[in-house]
Amino acid sequence: MRMTMLKMKMGIRERKCPLFRGAYGIRIEEWVEEVWASMQARHLGPLDQAYFIFDHLEGVAKDEIRELKRLVRDDVALSLLDVRAEAIRWELEGKPNGGDQWNSVPSFCAVQNSRVQGQVAHSPTLSTTPQLAELVAMMKKQQDQINQLSQNLLQMQPPPLPHRFSRPSTVICRRCQQPGHYARECDNERVPSQSNNFVRTPPAVDSTISQQAEN
Repeated sequence: MRMTMLKMKMGIRERKCPLFRGAYGIRIEEWVEEVWASMQARHLGPLDQAYFIFDHLEGVAKDEIRELKRLVRDDVALSLLDVRAEAIRWELEGKPNGGDQWNSVPSFCAVQNSRVQGQVAHSPTLSTTPQLAELVAMMKKQQDQINQLSQNLLQMQPPPLPHRFSRPSTVICRRCQQPGHYARECDNERVPSQSNNFVRTPPAVDSTISQQAEN
């Protein structure tokens, strides 16, 4: 069983993917299935998939991609959505082909449109428009980048310093025990500090001690 599956995978990898010419030859739906089966069997990444698709275009289909590249070079401010919208417009209205004549050409964007529509038929959660799907993917990627940047900033912040108790900045008068002035500037009645209450001698005892000292 394992050998059979391995042979099937090897056969898919070795199977040659047909070229898409647009105006004639294999239909777009069949070509999309062949392309995706070939790319999945070869485990191609996103960039390699783009090169693989471009290498399997021919004729007017390949000319359209070159036209889109020229469009981007002429206006570098165009976004990916603008280019896709232009390609879809060519698919619906036809692409100018010399002078005022218009030649209807199957757009390369139909590759992605057909793929998205096929996925929507099996999964109602996907968007029905490629523009919206592309926008959602871009927003998700930007949100992931923002989250990563936030984590990096949090890691770069120094740890909080331990709390230190600071001495009170208000001056306390040692004569009247009131804040706001020094004892040398105080005209108030002297008030004994609380720290000296436990060592103060009663007045009667103090008087007796003084008399004994005089005798």
